[in-house]
Order: sequence, then structure tokens, then C-alpha cells
Amino acid sequence: MKRIISLILALGLAVTTAVCAADTSKTANGATIDAAGAKDGYFSACYTGGGDKRIKVMAEKDGERYTYDLKNNGESEVYPLQMGDGQYKLRVLRNITGTKYSVLNTFYVDVKLENPHSPFLRSSQYVNYTDESNVIKTAREITKDAETDLEKVDIVYGYVTNAMKYDHQKAKTVKSGYLPDVDMVVANKMGICFDYAAVMAAMTRSLGIPTKLVTGYVAPSNGYHAWNEVYIEDIGWVKTGKLYFDGESWTTMDPTFTSSAKNSDYIAKFISNKANYSIKYVY
Repeated sequence: MKRIISLILALGLAVTTAVCAADTSKTANGATIDAAGAKDGYFSACYTGGGDKRIKVMAEKDGERYTYDLKNNGESEVYPLQMGDGQYKLRVLRNITGTKYSVLNTFYVDVKLENPHSPFLRSSQYVNYTDESNVIKTAREITKDAETDLEKVDIVYGYVTNAMKYDHQKAKTVKSGYLPDVDMVVANKMGICFDYAAVMAAMTRSLGIPTKLVTGYVAPSNGYHAWNEVYIEDIGWVKTGKLYFDGESWTTMDPTFTSSAKNSDYIAKFISNKANYSIKYVY
């Protein structure tokens, strides 16, 4: 899903990597990195340099790296700080040729999350929504009578898995860099696994329930896939529908498989077995 990017420094660029301990943002070479929201689990970036070159954002911590696209029209985009507390190295990069990129801006930020689940409670590039998004209004409407988070998750999960069908044609033609438009996905009532997971995460996050969008590999074919993990505190083992929720850990939810399943009992057992899932990225 992520290509290996060769990093080189373009001649003539005044690149700096100084630590900005007192500031929360930094601009260089038309690229701005803003970490004012670091304690709440996110940062943002924008690029005003124009041109038609591909722009990337990279977040690194303790040898782990996440790479994202960034629009080159000056529009700010939000990214999660999902690797926990510690020092992050944030960069904005511009494509030169092929897989070679130049570093436009580098910013170091020391992150101490006020809530360890914060990155999974808000909108970001992969789970993109606002209070005005139709799916968010729907989430509030269908759960208005629910008394617990567990009930809300059960209702939302049922809604997503019943309202949508898998889009086989889209799966064959989707291109690298695709990002779900959650309102459009639900309006079309079709999507790929990435779409299912983004809609699920958007709806439950908007209700204050920590939800991860996870990508990785799934048994037995080892195919690349997207699913969710949800966290509900202090409920122990509770069965709702066909899924088991464990209040002591993040629980796997696979809306794509559930939606497409003919044998729900088999799918429930498959999803509840974390050995069937190999995580690569978490958003």
C-alpha cells in the first residue's frame, strides 16, 4: 500500500531540521506543519508552493513510519499521531522524479497524549468527516435511544453491514492514493473494504467511541484488507449480534466480511480470531 520512497535533498533548497521546542508549527519552502493538536492526537500540514508535483507527508517515531499524500493547492489536511507518546519526526516532501522526493520541511514534536485513544476519536485524512456529514447525522439519529456505547456500536455495525454491498468493479479499478468519501459511499450503498472501514470508524468516532481503521493482511489468502478495531471500557465479555467485545482490549470488527457473509456463525468465529489478521498500518 505504501511505496518505498527514496529521499534526496534537492540542490538549492534551504532545508532545515532544527528542533522547534517552543513553537507548534513551522513553515519552510511553501510547506507548513502544524502540531498544535499534538496532545489531542493529530497534526496538520499544507503546501502552498503550487506546481503539479506529488506532495507527501511523512510521520516517523521509533523506526515506524507512516506516509500520506498532501494536496498541492494550499488546503490543510489532518493526520493522526497514532504511534503513542514520544518524539515524532514530521516531514513534507515533494516528488522530483520516479520515487525520489526532496525534503521541504522537517519538524520535531514531543507528543504526550491527554487521552491515549485521542487519535482514534477524531476525523483525519483516512477517516474524514465533519459534524455536517450525512453519515454522522445518521449515526446520531439511529443511536439516539441507545443507552450504552455497546448498544451504539451494535446499532452502527448493523447499519453499515446491512446498508452496503461490496463493489467488485471498484476493487478491480481502484488506484493508489484513493481516499473514501464516507457520504458518497453510503449514498451509493456500495464500497470496498477501505470504504466499509472508513464509514464504520467515522460513525462510531463521532459518537465518542475509540475506533481504529486498520489495514493489513487476512488469512488464508494473505490478501490486503481493511477492517476496524473498537474499544469499549469496562464491559468484560459481552456478546452482541455475532461479535464478542472485550473491554480489556481493542476488539476486531470486519464490516466487509460481515456484510458479505452467507454463514454468519463462521464469519463471527473467523473475525473473533485475531490470528486471522496481520496488522500493517493503523489509522
